Order: sequence, then structure tokens, then C-alpha cells
Amino acid sequence: MPTSFLARSLSAAALALCAVGGLGCAPPKPPLTCASQGGAPWVELSSQHVVLRTDLDRSEARGVLAELERSYNALEDVCFPSDSPDPFRMQIVLFAREQDFRRFSPGSSSGVFFHALPNDLERAPTMVMYGSLGEPARITFQRGLAYHFIAQSIGPAPPWLRQGLAQFYSTFRLRGGYAYVGSALPYHDFLKGASGRTVRNGPFTLQLVPASEAASAAELIRARREDFYSLADDPSEAERRRVALNDLSSWGLVHMLLNGPDPYVQRFTSFLEAASRGAPVRQAFQEAFGDISPEQLERDYRSYLVGTRPIRKIGPYTAPPPPPPLVERAMSDAEVHVLWARLKRWQGDGRAWAAAQLDEAVAHEPNNPDVRFWRGLFRTAESRLREAEQELTAALAARPTDPRYLL
Repeated sequence: MPTSFLARSLSAAALALCAVGGLGCAPPKPPLTCASQGGAPWVELSSQHVVLRTDLDRSEARGVLAELERSYNALEDVCFPSDSPDPFRMQIVLFAREQDFRRFSPGSSSGVFFHALPNDLERAPTMVMYGSLGEPARITFQRGLAYHFIAQSIGPAPPWLRQGLAQFYSTFRLRGGYAYVGSALPYHDFLKGASGRTVRNGPFTLQLVPASEAASAAELIRARREDFYSLADDPSEAERRRVALNDLSSWGLVHMLLNGPDPYVQRFTSFLEAASRGAPVRQAFQEAFGDISPEQLERDYRSYLVGTRPIRKIGPYTAPPPPPPLVERAMSDAEVHVLWARLKRWQGDGRAWAAAQLDEAVAHEPNNPDVRFWRGLFRTAESRLREAEQELTAALAARPTDPRYLL
């Protein structure tokens, strides 16, 4: 059948628009395309408390870094003030595109927090996110910061306390010269009804869970770490739901203790102060709440979950303007491939994938000592110790005083 005049005209118009728009009609690059293959270039920027590695353009990356530093300073000033703040830097890996991020986080989350990347020798709190610093990324970042501040202020904490506090402070925000803490979580909440439902909530999908399904206060207080973290690489839907419900329940309990009735707030404040002075956390909690029966705590907690939860307004407060980046530099393709290799656990399918990334890094810069160092660690994980020794020796020869290589 001959092509109609209208179809030919539309095709010509489409081609003309593509020509005018330049790259606007170019096919999108596959996930994780490095700069030499036409992907976006990566940059590293650092401030006092943040090291940001991203493929956002530089001007947007500077804005993100400034906002991250501002959030850090405000959360520390308002919620975790200290006479001797810990020198600390949060590592941020920020993908411009969701499809790149999903290669490392196949679920629905907008960001992932690691106390240390799965293959690193040295502990470095790291967050992996995508997009610019919208609401989902901000909440993810502040939850990661809260983990750090909790560890700094009270040391090791039971899982319910740590998770509940981190969720509570994740929604911290500055607006109109004041700070606000205790806002509802935008992606999970309780409702009075007998059946849950899912609704849109701006950029979030809000899952409303019947309060009757919340874990009891007693269950939360005696829960173990594995009740809040899935140990499987690809957890089942039931496992994801169990972990999410424990997280949400801990947030509800901590919310009541921090923002609820005065008797609980006073006891909780006393408990946190004792823990910050070095008292064992469980002992301090018992001393603060020992005169409240488990039955009374459970009744008040259940009632609070379906009641009106207050938001605390603090201030006036204005965060100081963050300084410009301390460091701003382009990352080489070799560095980017190493970074991608570090983001996956070197087990199962992740091992072969990481090996390919490290081989790409070597192909780009065979004499780069950091590339050789990471390939040496990878060979160690494979139990190929002779090759590991060769790689690590090459790295050390190039930088004989680098403390990581010496370690």
C-alpha cells in the first residue's frame, strides 16, 4: 500500500523537529554508560560533611551539595547539638537517572543507606540515590544522617530505638525561619479501619496500614536486628512487608515517646540523657519507664497510632549558608567503573558483574593504583591470592605511603 501524503508529511515534520532539537531525539543511552561511550560525565564534589559523586551536571551538583550540607548543619544544630561534634563525612552516590540506580536497588525505594559498602575494608556511611534533591532524596539523606547522629550521641542502640528515631528525624524540615520535627512519614502510615489501602501522596506512594496490624510495644522492645533488616539479597514480598511494618511500628512508638503526652516525653528525655552519658541503653530505659506497666504502655501506644500526632515547631532558626565546595573535580571512566563495582556485593551474579566493571577500569587506566588496589581486594574475595598479591603490590609500589594500601 503506498504511503499517504499525510503520513509522509508527519514523518518529515518529525525528522525536522529532531534536527532542530539536536540530541533531543537521540535514543537514550543504556543503563550505566560511561562518558567515553556517550554517557554523562561523573564529578566528585566535597564539603565539610559530604562527599558527592554524581553524573548530574556540575551546576546542579553544586546545588545538591549545598542543600545536603545545609540539611546536615540544621539537623545537627536543632536535634543533635554537641560540644564535640564528630568529624564525619557522608558518602553520597547520586545517579541522574532512575534506570541506572535500579541496577543496584531493584525495589521501589528512592535511596539506600549503607553503614559501609558491602566490599569496603573501612567503614564509610554511604547513601545511593537518584534524581536531584527532591523530597524522596531529602528524606532518605536525613534518615541516613540520623543513624550517624544516634550512634554519636547514645552509642549502640536497640533496633527499635535506632529505626524509630531515624524515621522520626527523616522528615525534619526548615520552613519560614523555623524547624519542624514529627511530620508524618510520606510513604507509610496507620489508619483506624480494618483494611489498608494505597494512595498517591505527591512524589510518594502512601501505604496506609490498619493500626491493628502494628507490632506491639513489647515485641518492638525485644526485637532483634534481623527483624528490621532483610538478610536476603532478593527478599520475598512477605519479608519486605514484615520489615516495613516493624519500621513503621517503631516510628509510631518513638513518635509517642518524643512528641506525645508529657509523662512519656519527660521519661524518654531522661532515658536519652542517661544513655548519652554512657549508661547501658536497656538499663536506662528500664529506669525511666519501669513504673509504667506493659499493659498501660500498650494501650497508650495503640491509642496514639490512630490519634492526632503533633508536629513540633522549633525556632526561630535559620541555617547558615553553606560554603562553596572544598573540592570539585572530574572523575575518570576508570574511577566510575570502580565505583559501580563497589556498589554490588561480590557474591553470586554480582561477582561476575563486578569483575567486568573492574576489567573495564583496568582497560581505561592500567597503571592507576586505585584500580589495582580494588582489583586486588576483588581477587582476595575470589581466593585468588597470588593475583591479589600482584595487584596490591603494584598499588603499593605506586603509592608506598597510602594508609589504605598499607592496611
